[in-house]
Amino acid sequence: MRHPIAFALPLILIACSGEGANSQTTAPADKPFKTSVIADFDSPWAMTFLPDGRALVTEKKGEMILFDPKNGTKIPVAGIPAVDSAGQGALMDVVPSPAFAKDKAVYFSFSEERDGVKGVALAKGMFAQASDGTTKLDGVTVIFRASPYVEGNGHYSGRSPSRPTANICSSPMASGRSSIPPKTRRQRWARCCA
Repeated sequence: MRHPIAFALPLILIACSGEGANSQTTAPADKPFKTSVIADFDSPWAMTFLPDGRALVTEKKGEMILFDPKNGTKIPVAGIPAVDSAGQGALMDVVPSPAFAKDKAVYFSFSEERDGVKGVALAKGMFAQASDGTTKLDGVTVIFRASPYVEGNGHYSGRSPSRPTANICSSPMASGRSSIPPKTRRQRWARCCA
């Protein structure tokens, strides 16, 4: 069964674009439907829905936001590590655990700088919302770092698909200058997903 909030996805994606930002409702002559802006984000990167219908949205500069499409509320999520957003770096993907309703685990990927070189990391934190509405990820731990880290602001790849077995995978950095042969990168990624 599809999640009812999935129908809001096109509206959210439209809201993330720059088009129509000055107009609340538009009905282009060549489209048989209307669009409504329900929220604006600053360079959104990824979005995932939580079991209660709210969404976690990542932004390039390193912000994670808890978004409620029912009322447009946006709450910043604290606890995100420092993100190197230069070039194509960003706070990238976000995926709730398959058992999120019970364990509150959230996995996310981000680009980081360490010792003068840059790369992508996969981290895990526990989602918490206080009675005053503030949100954070507790106990954030990096569980995987792609290697090697390189100089520059290259292309990162940080998709994190969740598998039904509750394993989390993250694709390695694709800097364009990696010294790792493609076959080795695939093998390293496969080991992470096993």
